[in-house]
Amino acid sequence: METILTVVDLEQGTRDVIDATCKYARSLDASVILVNVEPLLPGAEGAGADELVSDLTNGYGEEIQTIHDLGEELSALGVTNRVLIIEGTAADELVKEVAREEVSLIVIGSEPHGALVEAMTHGLREQLAKRVRCPILLVPLA
Repeated sequence: METILTVVDLEQGTRDVIDATCKYARSLDASVILVNVEPLLPGAEGAGADELVSDLTNGYGEEIQTIHDLGEELSALGVTNRVLIIEGTAADELVKEVAREEVSLIVIGSEPHGALVEAMTHGLREQLAKRVRCPILLVPLA
């Protein structure tokens, strides 16, 4: 079975990314991993599991609920999926997940930026394109 890794930032445009994911998952008979990457939590190093769960729930409770709702929506449409929230640097963590899950397609939103912004941020999509060997579907966001 094919596996699609869909990167969601839960901002404006997430709906377009989910719609594209659903379309390709159905046509490829693929399962989906919905991924949201959060930055490293301050003070997370050395914290116990209970403390980390509490910090994540208090700091990212709304995001956690939203991504789980998106997963339930895909399930209701007949798309097998699981939700994954990763802590760390987006490009590094996504590359690890792509390798671990043998992902066959990455779906990610793409907002147009000027050359200066792209040069300064080393855009995530460009970092992924250089580091993974599977196709990347860029979903244009308004």
